[in-house]
Amino acid sequence: MKKILFPILTFLFLSLAVPSECFPQVQTPDDWTTLKDAKAWTIPREHTRLLKISTGKEFIQLDASALSQTPAFSNIQLNVPGIDVKSAENRTFFFTLDVEGTKDTPVNVYLEGRNSDGKFLAVHLKRGGRFSGTLSGKRQKMFFQAFIPKGVQELHWRFDFFKAGVFRLYGVKTRFLPTQDPTEEMKRKPELIFHLPFDGNTEPKTAFGEKKPLESRNVDFVPGLSGQAANFTRKRSPALRYALEKNLDPQRGTISVWVKGTPTDAGWRTMLTMPWNMETRIGSGAVWFWLWCGKLRCDTSDVMDQSITSVPLDLEEWTHLVFTWNPFQMRAFV
Repeated sequence: MKKILFPILTFLFLSLAVPSECFPQVQTPDDWTTLKDAKAWTIPREHTRLLKISTGKEFIQLDASALSQTPAFSNIQLNVPGIDVKSAENRTFFFTLDVEGTKDTPVNVYLEGRNSDGKFLAVHLKRGGRFSGTLSGKRQKMFFQAFIPKGVQELHWRFDFFKAGVFRLYGVKTRFLPTQDPTEEMKRKPELIFHLPFDGNTEPKTAFGEKKPLESRNVDFVPGLSGQAANFTRKRSPALRYALEKNLDPQRGTISVWVKGTPTDAGWRTMLTMPWNMETRIGSGAVWFWLWCGKLRCDTSDVMDQSITSVPLDLEEWTHLVFTWNPFQMRAFV
């Protein structure tokens, strides 16, 4: 029987040779960048004449299906202006691309522009490997994160599609993180805000917020490392939820837990996660502390913000796992 035990759960507050094609304005929701003055061409540029460009009510469409029989074709490049440079410089932002296109098309996403000296600036948004992502064949959202340095004079998005096909861009959305000083973060005094011993019940010993669980279902208790421990088995479909307010700070903190069990080789086992939705989790800031294919994974739902152990954990013996984070960094310890 697959199971996982928790004896203690603690939260610590820390504290173109061929001219490019232009598009008319496309309607987008209020909180998305208006798609206008976008330009597209092919690489090599002499094939741009085979690129059919049109706009719908909610999207820009690039039809490059005629290029499928062109051996020299490399990719389509689409440039979209709309980044407020004054608001962006020296800040980190989350960027969402709403796109649809031919299945299995590799995509690269860049931020391009000029710095204060007029020199070319390019930031390739990716998470390892050569490409930023791959299209699914259906409308989808792709999420990225980037830091914009000081002194940027002009900035725009660039999207490269590396396959002949049909592509629709519905919109781009940007959310900036507040500007903060790391030295101020370091001055915060650590403070214990939630402590759950699991010693025979699910009531926290310490809780700055609501103590009573919002939900406590099928949580069994067995002998633990010291006292008792909570025993979670998939067969029992257990659930344990607490109020977020004052009990956990999504911006900063440390989660410390002792674990013993036999996690599954595939899929995930949740140790602590905030409420989530598959469409909105990335970029939401929700804290995730979990096991995936036997490996410890920790993140705060930001695109580039993730820690993962290189090998699966051996949890046959009691193991101490710690996840600590703040707006500037995060670490996981075993």
